[in-house]
Amino acid sequence: MQLDVDVLIVFADHDNETPGKKTSGWVSDFKRFLELMLIQVLGEKPKVLLKSEFDTITAPGMDNVGVLVTILSKDFIQSGRCLDTIETFYKVLEKAPHKASRVFKVFKAPLNTQEQPPRLRELIGYEMYQLDTETGEYWMKMVDLAYDIYDSLLQLRDLNNKSSEVRNIYKRKSIYLAETGHDLSVQRNIIKRELTRHGYVVLPQQTLPSSLNELEKIVRKELEECSLSIHLVGSAYGEIPTGSDRSVVDIQNRLAAERSLKVKESGQCQR
Repeated sequence: MQLDVDVLIVFADHDNETPGKKTSGWVSDFKRFLELMLIQVLGEKPKVLLKSEFDTITAPGMDNVGVLVTILSKDFIQSGRCLDTIETFYKVLEKAPHKASRVFKVFKAPLNTQEQPPRLRELIGYEMYQLDTETGEYWMKMVDLAYDIYDSLLQLRDLNNKSSEVRNIYKRKSIYLAETGHDLSVQRNIIKRELTRHGYVVLPQQTLPSSLNELEKIVRKELEECSLSIHLVGSAYGEIPTGSDRSVVDIQNRLAAERSLKVKESGQCQR
């Protein structure tokens, strides 16, 4: 697939305003940092374009866009033009022959699930509204985002050459990295990044459902696809889904234990 734009960043105008004597806005700084990260992992300068809510890029112009990065905020979700851009890109994806992840959501401000655009609710988000100099969480999230975009761009570029066959062999194994309580989110991100760098597919790749039945269904399915699951247990018990008296952390542990016992009893050997 020939790309005219590797990354298109769509945002509400207000989110890039420059308060006081600041020379560049939040979104402009985000674009600059993301470009630097992508240069490191891609080995070349990517084509990254900003699209504010009043810029006009029509559907034909988005056919050759690699990935869409949405900067979510209160202003974004109130902007009909920003929401229209999301819908336009998803219409392009409906005709795409490949399954690479091509839409990413970045939080400039906290938003609950119901506040987010319906198209984006199941996507894993990247919370970029906190810059903690002690934990470096902002930069870790930026690295996570850069590696995930990198992986998607490679999959798109592989459509034009034979290296996709090599990458499919390299990335044949999947690992389930269980969701954690808030106290271990940084550690989980570190492990996820290292697994991704070594070629593994890390699941889950979507936000887990808030209802017990749907949660168990998805976790069981993804555990079936994985050769290994990793569970970090800390002091935080984790969120409790609707219809359950046990946390998401606890439920994932239980389902993984059931899966392990099932494999052992059936005499299967995962390689």
